[in-house]
Amino acid sequence: IREVKEYVFNHYQHELSLDKIAEEINITPKYLSELFIKEEGMGLSKFIKEFRLNQAKELLRTTNKRVTEISQEAGFNNHSYFIKTFRERFDMTPDNYRKSLKR
Repeated sequence: IREVKEYVFNHYQHELSLDKIAEEINITPKYLSELFIKEEGMGLSKFIKEFRLNQAKELLRTTNKRVTEISQEAGFNNHSYFIKTFRERFDMTPDNYRKSLKR
């Protein structure tokens, strides 16, 4: 699991999938999925999404980059999906999050 997390931390900006990560660490996707849920209490895809959202939050907090740039840097290929996911997780849009920091 440590290897998986390290792989995610180093490659989150790229396309990631259960199959690709399992292949990288040389185990079956099914075993990786079961082990990850057992050890982390959540699925791998949720872990990746949460990590990416937290990276985006950090970029919103520490840079003046446009939200579209931040979504790409955080590993979201689809800007609309990024905004929707961010809003679902944090109850506000990325723009509103950034504005709330300035108050």
